[in-house]
Amino acid sequence: MSTKDAAAAIDEIFGGEPETRGVNVWLDTGYPPLNEALSGDPFKGLPCGRIVQMYGDSSSGKTLISTEAMSAAQRQGGLALFMDHERSFMKHLAEENGLDTRKGYFSLQFPDTFEESITKAIKWSHYIRDNEIISPDAPLIVVYDSLASMVPRQKLDKDADELKMNDSLALAKCCSSVSHHSRSMRKRPTV
Repeated sequence: MSTKDAAAAIDEIFGGEPETRGVNVWLDTGYPPLNEALSGDPFKGLPCGRIVQMYGDSSSGKTLISTEAMSAAQRQGGLALFMDHERSFMKHLAEENGLDTRKGYFSLQFPDTFEESITKAIKWSHYIRDNEIISPDAPLIVVYDSLASMVPRQKLDKDADELKMNDSLALAKCCSSVSHHSRSMRKRPTV
């Protein structure tokens, strides 16, 4: 088999190769060494159009970094949404760190389930983009605090004595569905 035959077979099987997309919009984390570690540039930081997961010990600065990224999105004409599953976001601290928490620029939500959180974020994103509320190049950022506290509906609806071993897979299944829903937004600058 020749390389030409192999290429034709790949096109027939997969319909060709997908177009690779680079990152055009970055969100400053407020910490140049972290920006450089993430992007290779002390002024860039988190890539828009990607799902980024931060983890670390309690009080290690995850929310501060998220707040800096939301502020960076706002400085670029974008909007921020914070899905607070932990019920611990402190607006006054975010404001002291430069986040504009006025309605319209920022939205704080307290969803009960994983599905509610994802659905609201997708509706928010689509509404803003479809109605051209902001420039198409301006970033949208959604922060979920935290993945570990995002309870899937099927688990929330059960009593403790009804939970089974496979219920621990519910969050993993929900998380894998997020990438399916986020594909439609990848063409637009969203974190």
